[in-house]
Amino acid sequence: LVGTTIGAGVFALPSLFARMGIWQASLCFWAIALLIAITYVLYVDVIVSESSIHRLPGYVRLKLGKRWG
Repeated sequence: LVGTTIGAGVFALPSLFARMGIWQASLCFWAIALLIAITYVLYVDVIVSESSIHRLPGYVRLKLGKRWG
């Protein structure tokens, strides 16, 4: 979560707060942070459910098929 926020957020967050105001931008920020956290939890669930170790493309191939891997 921190890496994602720092990476893209260093440019996007000041712009977001300037355009939307503090309350709307704060709500938007926390909604996006929640979505990112849910995505990470789902990814960990996939890793824990598999007995073999892969990188992200390997897990995608296992769950979504060879075309998407």
